[in-house]
Amino acid sequence: MALQMYLEGLGFRAVGRLLRISFGTVYQWVKKWGEEVELPVKEDPDSHRVKVMGEDKKSACQYILFRSLEKLQ
Repeated sequence: MALQMYLEGLGFRAVGRLLRISFGTVYQWVKKWGEEVELPVKEDPDSHRVKVMGEDKKSACQYILFRSLEKLQ
């Protein structure tokens, strides 16, 4: 639940307040999940480099969560 709240845009402190846990705990959970997940990549046709989808890691995590929830439906 904490991860989903974070990916929906709440900060570590807001999630912690709502769940009545330390924001540090929320941070550790999100960090651990981020290290375990393989971020999707796509090739840039103009250059032969590989880019992580999304502008930052949070965007990429939101994409992964969205795709995972989409598969469950």
